[in-house]
Amino acid sequence: MNDSQNKDTSSLTSSVQDYNGQGFIYKEGSKTTEIVTANIKEISESAKNYMKLKYNQDVNINNVVPALGAAVVHVSSKDKLDYFTSVIVSLDTNENPPKLSTTSQQYEVEKAIVSGLYHYAYAEEFKKVDSFAKEVTEKWDVVGLNEKAVEKTSSSGYVTPFYYISVSPIDFEDIYKKYMENPSMSLVDVRGLFEEKHINPEDLKLNISFRFFMSKKGAKADKKVADEIIQKLKSVTGFPVGSYAVFVYGNTIVNKDGMGEGSSFGTVPTVDDINIK
Repeated sequence: MNDSQNKDTSSLTSSVQDYNGQGFIYKEGSKTTEIVTANIKEISESAKNYMKLKYNQDVNINNVVPALGAAVVHVSSKDKLDYFTSVIVSLDTNENPPKLSTTSQQYEVEKAIVSGLYHYAYAEEFKKVDSFAKEVTEKWDVVGLNEKAVEKTSSSGYVTPFYYISVSPIDFEDIYKKYMENPSMSLVDVRGLFEEKHINPEDLKLNISFRFFMSKKGAKADKKVADEIIQKLKSVTGFPVGSYAVFVYGNTIVNKDGMGEGSSFGTVPTVDDINIK
C-alpha cells in the first residue's frame, strides 16, 4: 500500500533525501482510500493477472495508489526487461465486495516495454550513462531520487534515480510487435531491431532525461549548475542514440505527485536537449 496509509503525511513536501513515496496519491484518491485498503490483495492480483493475460508479463506490485473510483497499481517487470508501468483497477462499489475491472491507459504498458527493450539492447552503452550520472553527483551538489521513491512512484518505462527513458510507442510499434511475437529473442536480435530503424532523434521520439535535485535541504534549483552539467553532457561519447535532456530541481519534493517542487509551483526547470546520433 502507498506509504501515505502508514506514515504521518501532514507535511505536503519532503526533502528529496527523505522522500520515499509518502503521501503519493491521485486526484480524489482520498475518497477511495478505505475501500482500496480493504481490497488491496484482490486489487493486486487483478493487476498481476491483467499484465500476464494481456501482455504475457510477470510483474512485481510496487504500490497500490487510491484514485477516483479506482486504484492505480504501479508495477515493475520480473523478466529480462527492466521497466516500470501502471494499470488501473476500477472499483464498482455497488457490489460487496466491489467488482473489479482492470485496464491501462492507451499505450502506457507498450511504451514501458519498448523503453525496457531499448535499455536491454544497449545495456553496455547505458553503463556510460550511469557513470556520467555518478560523476555529476560527485562534482556538483546534486542527488537523485531515493530507490524507494523510484519504486513507489514510477510508471513510465526504464527509470533510475538519475534518469529515465521515454519513447513513442507509435514510432517503435514494429519493434514492440516483433518482440511480443517472440519474447525469447536474444539480446543480439533485440538490438538488431533498433539498429534496423537507423534512429534519428530529430525524427523519432526517444528521450533520455536526467533528473537531479539540489542536495542542500531547502535549496532552490540552480541554473548555473544545470548549465554546467549540460556543457559536460555535450562532451560525452559512446552514449546510446537519443535526445538527451537535463532537469535540475530544488531540494523539495511535493509528496502527492513525487515531483520537484519547482515544476509543480510554476518555476520551469532548466532543460536542454542534446541529440546524440
